[in-house]
Amino acid sequence: MDLAAWAHDVNNALTYTLMRAQLGLRRRGVGRPEREDWERVIAGIERAIAVTERALEEAVTALAADDGAGINSTVTVRSLVESAARAALEGWGGRLEVAVAAELVAGMHPVDLERVLVNLLTNARRAAGESGRIEVRGERAAGAVSIRVLDDGPGFDPAVLAQVDRGRVEGAAGHGLGLGVCRRLVGAVGGSLRLGAGPSGSAEVEVVLPAARG
Repeated sequence: MDLAAWAHDVNNALTYTLMRAQLGLRRRGVGRPEREDWERVIAGIERAIAVTERALEEAVTALAADDGAGINSTVTVRSLVESAARAALEGWGGRLEVAVAAELVAGMHPVDLERVLVNLLTNARRAAGESGRIEVRGERAAGAVSIRVLDDGPGFDPAVLAQVDRGRVEGAAGHGLGLGVCRRLVGAVGGSLRLGAGPSGSAEVEVVLPAARG
């Protein structure tokens, strides 16, 4: 496994652990000594996340443009969304709605695209809360593949929209985690990542990728 893959997967595992620790801290009946223990644990996890994100950004920056190995992939976007959801939304109490064309295939290596989706779904979960709603929509338009992830959280802080290229960006309810890295991965295959507002003013992230060659 290369450094970028290792750092990204470790970062996602740490992010999930951080969410569980934060839930533990918010439990009723937590006394002062236990609260201080939780706070130390959370601070340690946040430091570890910062280290892995620095390693990931360095690795992604060093990557050359994709050589096209994933362009002929036959793995569908829908199957990758389902796999990413199992990883990012395990134990989540909210509602996931998926509207992705069954035969949609993107021109990006499946492993890389799944990592991007795990990251976006993890951020959406953090924003929507444990009883919120997340939508994933995918379609082919104008020769490209559009994948949109929407949640019913508070939406993006304007600072996130302005600073997402900096790698780790903390946005509304943690929306910014890893978005800069996602943008670099998507950009390596000629795609783009856009942040905006959904129909209700909540957050929407759209990934546009070249379609796989048939």
